[in-house]
Amino acid sequence: MASVVVSRTTALGGFRVDSAAVRDACALLGIEAPVRVKLSRGRRRIGATRFDTDFGGYSITVSTFSTPERATETLWHELTHCMQSEQSGGWHMFTAKYRQHSGMTGKRYKVNPYEVEARDIAAMYRDVPLVKA
Repeated sequence: MASVVVSRTTALGGFRVDSAAVRDACALLGIEAPVRVKLSRGRRRIGATRFDTDFGGYSITVSTFSTPERATETLWHELTHCMQSEQSGGWHMFTAKYRQHSGMTGKRYKVNPYEVEARDIAAMYRDVPLVKA
């Protein structure tokens, strides 16, 4: 089971990441690599995921400007990308396959099967909170 590390635990909007809930979500999605969740003060992106080789796991950022509901949905979305990475054979394989399906802008981004699946899973679990108000 993935270990979960949370840094900067309280957002400007007053929510905080629930480490135990994120750990349960990782187990549900079959994520084995460690996951670090950071709250970012950036407004440009509501969430992002990357593989951090120094950490040896996934690094997810979530905007502190999100509502608790949006932060939960964003975390489910980004955790789905972690799951997709492991199912693809690793981060480099995932990103290569991701790029094969579409570019990062416009309509092609919206129809990328990885993004469609991430939105679907986030919608399916939006009522399973990963943050606490």
